[in-house]
Amino acid sequence: MPHDTSFKKALDKLLGSLTAEQRQEFGNTTLTDVKDQIQKIQDKYGSTKRLRNMARLSKFLEAMEQLEQVVSVFLNVNSSVAFVWGPIKFFLLVAATDLKTLECLLDTYIEISEVIPDLEEYTTLFKDHPRVLEVLERYYEDILQFHINALDVFGRRVGRRLFDNAWKTFRAKFKPILESLKRHRDLLAYTKSTAVFPELQSTRQILGDKIDALRTAFEADMKGVLSGFHERRKEIAAKLGAAGPGNTQGHHRMPEQRFPQSGDWILKDSVFLEWLDPMDPSSKTLYLNGMPGAGKTTLVSHVIDSLQSDATQYYGPLLCFYFEHRQDGKTLMADMLRAFIVQLLYQDDSILDYLQEQISTTNPSHLRDLAHLKELVLNAILVQSRCYIFIDGLDEGKEGTSEQIVQWLNTDLIPNSTKSGVPVKLLVSGQRDGILDQHLRCPSIRLDNTKSHLHDIEQYSLAMATQLKRKFGIDHEETIARKVTEASKGMFMYAKVVLEDLLSQTSLYELEEELQKEYPKDLDEAYERVSLRILDLAAPRRKEAALKILRWVAYEEG
Repeated sequence: MPHDTSFKKALDKLLGSLTAEQRQEFGNTTLTDVKDQIQKIQDKYGSTKRLRNMARLSKFLEAMEQLEQVVSVFLNVNSSVAFVWGPIKFFLLVAATDLKTLECLLDTYIEISEVIPDLEEYTTLFKDHPRVLEVLERYYEDILQFHINALDVFGRRVGRRLFDNAWKTFRAKFKPILESLKRHRDLLAYTKSTAVFPELQSTRQILGDKIDALRTAFEADMKGVLSGFHERRKEIAAKLGAAGPGNTQGHHRMPEQRFPQSGDWILKDSVFLEWLDPMDPSSKTLYLNGMPGAGKTTLVSHVIDSLQSDATQYYGPLLCFYFEHRQDGKTLMADMLRAFIVQLLYQDDSILDYLQEQISTTNPSHLRDLAHLKELVLNAILVQSRCYIFIDGLDEGKEGTSEQIVQWLNTDLIPNSTKSGVPVKLLVSGQRDGILDQHLRCPSIRLDNTKSHLHDIEQYSLAMATQLKRKFGIDHEETIARKVTEASKGMFMYAKVVLEDLLSQTSLYELEEELQKEYPKDLDEAYERVSLRILDLAAPRRKEAALKILRWVAYEEG
């Protein structure tokens, strides 16, 4: 396998966007398979003389065949993993269902063929001048990036209208790739003309500088395209009234609050793993429940972080919304749907034109209309290969919101995604309030009786009790940790409030005085003890410590 170069990273990115079946099929596809597919297309359209440019496709195939050969020989990339022919056959197969779509693809292939030189003319150059292989690497990387972008269009189940919008985005990204191919063609020609002076250090330096300049030019071109996308997203978000990439503030703050290794157990939990598997249609929804303060939000955040950092698996868009009681913008179904739309915009460039067209032509008052927002979210999700949705604190929404959302999930989103063959996975968290339990009849993880969760609380309690030992010289820290864990009843927040309160004492006498009291019966009583200290005539340092506890409680409750 090749060393870790930019084209290797592009190859890994392509692999990451494929299903296991596609990886196998793409790796086994040959030029003969592509030609067979072309013959089928000609049989379908050729007799009616409606198909343009099919005859000119041979030049593109010849260019790709040469690319496969030189990549295999000089970059040590086996043809079975080079994925030259697999994507081409796949795109032709998908495009062949619609003549206009097919013509768009053929036109693009022809544009590529016109800027790739006869690579066989450069085999001696590649052999005698290893530095020139960097140009070949860039050529291969450009083609891989083209495949990645094309897969984003042809790897979806889209109608004519959505395809036209996705194609606009594809063409915008294709332009920098085409310009990069042209620059690399010119550089190869330049290198061939100067290769007769290999002994000149300046010639080698010039080649290196030109390669670096080409990379800089491509990155600048692509940056310009992506910058344009970003500005359009901001305009759409502003019109929707949803700032930034949606409601993610709760998610971004959680990693700083999480105790090391706490929550890792859920990533290995059998119920969770069944839900996580996109190929398992029997487990579409997972209900994570527990008492207030159990740590549900922290766990949801941990799961999202884990999926986002997993480079070995493609999960599709990850959508999240954190409901927060009485917080503007975080209590209504419309708040959630608008956040999902913006998050989809930031995670999927191909739907940018579609959503911009829909939202820019909609009366602003209709952007608060639930039916319209539901339609936009549903249409954007149904063109994905898969999608994972996280709804945290659903019980904290405005009265009636949880029933409203669950009904939409059960009667609209899930049935339509199933019908369209798009795996959609939902993770919903909330406390057992009698409403969610009734409507969410699905696999669940109940935190107050999950041993791994209780073990996390115990480990946290022991770590905090050890700090008490260091600060006050006590020798019964394990007993303190055990009692706090038992009293917590699965509420991580309870353990934090009680132990932080103990740690905030300023003397051994004060600590012993607190330990002689019974532990708070519940989380509310634990809060009350901290609050009373603020009102007490205690020293300013103790008041500040108590205020500090309440401040982070306000940000982390859930």
